[in-house]
Amino acid sequence: VRGKLTVQRGKLYAFGKFHDLDQGSVVFDDANPKGYIDFNFKRPAHVAALRNISLESGAGGNVVLALRGPVGGQKVAMSGAANSFFFEVGSFENDGRPRVVSTPATPGTTVVQGPRLPEVVQSTYMSVHLPHLLFLDRMVYWADPYEDRTSYGRTERLDAERYGADGKTRLHVTSRPPHR
Repeated sequence: VRGKLTVQRGKLYAFGKFHDLDQGSVVFDDANPKGYIDFNFKRPAHVAALRNISLESGAGGNVVLALRGPVGGQKVAMSGAANSFFFEVGSFENDGRPRVVSTPATPGTTVVQGPRLPEVVQSTYMSVHLPHLLFLDRMVYWADPYEDRTSYGRTERLDAERYGADGKTRLHVTSRPPHR
């Protein structure tokens, strides 16, 4: 068998979200007699997740999943608005934010923040198996090590959002530490 099959449309379900086919093909040629798959799927990132990134950082605000390789041995590659790591894409898709966010004049390596890796895995699991329990579109909690000499490591700040079905209305909850 020799030739190329161009795929016109389709969806990939990953991280609890559907990603639409951008382009795809299956090729049978002399270099790949058993076939070679080349699919790109993309999904626009939620508006809440785009708040912490530059659209110039990749794929114009889309999360891109590529499925490439010999038939039966293809691999998944992730890129776009999130980056190529499972935990980063999981956080971006299900927690509505990049996994690590730093504010101006605050070193990201010393700021305690979440969701951490266990919560990213948990929210990704929930988005696939228990999507009705994932009711927030964005959730961030962090400590501000410069606020008070005793504040390092205390996650006393929370920022959470839920967007309406129209994408225009939202419920925003913010929690700040008490004044000392």
